[in-house]
Amino acid sequence: MRLAKYGKQLRENYKAFKNKQESVSAKELSAHNESLRSRVAMDFTGNEGRIVEDPKEARDIAISEGVTWKRRLRGNGLGQTRRSGSSAITGTTNSVLHHGQPWFYKSMPREHAATLIGTHGTQDGVFLVRESRSNPGSFVLTLKCATKVIHVPIHPINDPVRDIICYSLDNGVTKFYDLLQLVEFYQLNTGALPTRLSAYLERSRDTNTIKLAGGGGPPDIAGAAASSSSAGGGGGGAATSHSEPGLRCDSIF
Repeated sequence: MRLAKYGKQLRENYKAFKNKQESVSAKELSAHNESLRSRVAMDFTGNEGRIVEDPKEARDIAISEGVTWKRRLRGNGLGQTRRSGSSAITGTTNSVLHHGQPWFYKSMPREHAATLIGTHGTQDGVFLVRESRSNPGSFVLTLKCATKVIHVPIHPINDPVRDIICYSLDNGVTKFYDLLQLVEFYQLNTGALPTRLSAYLERSRDTNTIKLAGGGGPPDIAGAAASSSSAGGGGGGAATSHSEPGLRCDSIF
């Protein structure tokens, strides 16, 4: 009986309560947006905050605070972290990838490399890669061609588009992500070199002797490159050798 008597009134009260809630929410939202639009510049350098009414003074304060924050970031060593994390990781990985390659010699002098290539190089294109002592951070490709030993510098260069360090032996005409890609390319293509890389000198870890290895490398690498090309592999554009137009390598850009 009581529900039948007051049911209509209870329903009206409930509707009024819901309408009031929606109205309050809309007002709160409007008030919040209004507060965002009506913010003012404040100066807290003194004992208490004050409103900065002069636009020029407010702009000067904002600039000074920005400079202060930049100095703090540099002091904490955080300035470099603003760069892309993937670029930093890629650069670190590419810079040490060649250390495990049998053709790489970390600290071999120029004279020693020339002696080894001259002694064990029984064919054109025998090579090794070593660190440059005269130009730290660079590398040298030492190879044999026409009974002569040639030293070709490999310089690290910055690629501004990808913001990474690349390697090149022709002043940036052909760039590679790492030395492994560079060697694989010149095993297939003459490019800027007088001859294609054919085999490398490998040091035996057990007997500490030097032997000629990798003589059958180019055909295998060519097959892998062709397979990668047909499958759509390779992150960069392909380059073609000027002297051997049939050879391609999809690992460069």
